[in-house]
Amino acid sequence: MVMRLLVRSVDVRAVVAALLLFVGQVASVGQGASAAEFAIDYQTDIEFGTGGSEKLLLDLAKPKDAAGPRPGMILIHGGGWAQGGRNDFADIAKECAAAGYVAATIEYRLAPEHKWPAQIEDCKCAVRWMRAHAQELGVDPDRIGCLGGSAGGHLALLLGTMGSEDGLEGAGGWSDQSSRVQAVVDFFGPAEMVAEFEHQRRGAGLAALVNRKVRILEDFLGGTPDEVPELYKQASPVRYVTRDDAPTLILQGTHDILVPYDQSIKMSAALAKKGVPGRMELVFGAGHGWQGDELDHSKRVVFEFLEEHLTDDTASGK
Repeated sequence: MVMRLLVRSVDVRAVVAALLLFVGQVASVGQGASAAEFAIDYQTDIEFGTGGSEKLLLDLAKPKDAAGPRPGMILIHGGGWAQGGRNDFADIAKECAAAGYVAATIEYRLAPEHKWPAQIEDCKCAVRWMRAHAQELGVDPDRIGCLGGSAGGHLALLLGTMGSEDGLEGAGGWSDQSSRVQAVVDFFGPAEMVAEFEHQRRGAGLAALVNRKVRILEDFLGGTPDEVPELYKQASPVRYVTRDDAPTLILQGTHDILVPYDQSIKMSAALAKKGVPGRMELVFGAGHGWQGDELDHSKRVVFEFLEEHLTDDTASGK
């Protein structure tokens, strides 16, 4: 039986749950936890910008006949920054739309062909695209959140903590718009990249899972922490935390061999120290995602969090 540990900290109302959002398992997320309130419209292959010379595409789920501007959501798939695709989050996008959100599940350039910071540049471009097209999409530009799993969780944390002053906006389009978000949902994304590298180097993580040497972070960042130390720092969400960051929900299992749960604890502690609103829940015995009653519970917590923070009177951002 999986147990949940609720973690509370000063100025942070914490209740956080873990959700199954890893490549190959993610399709079940959209099933069975919440009743649909709206019929949905689903569109595919929408160009939202460019990454270098490549067109960037997203799929869009919208609630039909929903009154007024709706909150927007940017959904970011996982896969070690090197695999996966926007269709991985199709069911989540549809469930978000059924709950009244305009949800875009996006693609981004993948490693090793495309090194950091291509991935965060593309995610920022997607936020700017949604904000630039808010009127035609029926989106409130001041109520845009993001949700990501694993590598996508890492990118979601960066969207919630980075400001334009931190750079890495890229040249994908819509430069007159802000790339800030007003709420973040992170499913077991790494927050401090040097520590994550050491976890992999010790033979843990994916290397232990497949019994071979892997180069996830080297392929993503272009080398080891000794070779490219500034890039490891630049790609670490924990280093960007400030008091005006977006409210953040962090979800993590204690038996996650890919991203150890101390990554989420570090991020939660940094956010709490700055007084950023948020919630965190460690699920005892859970790995890199789970199903059943715990998954249903997690989805309820996610939608409660989004409802709390993506409203007119609570939206915030740098």
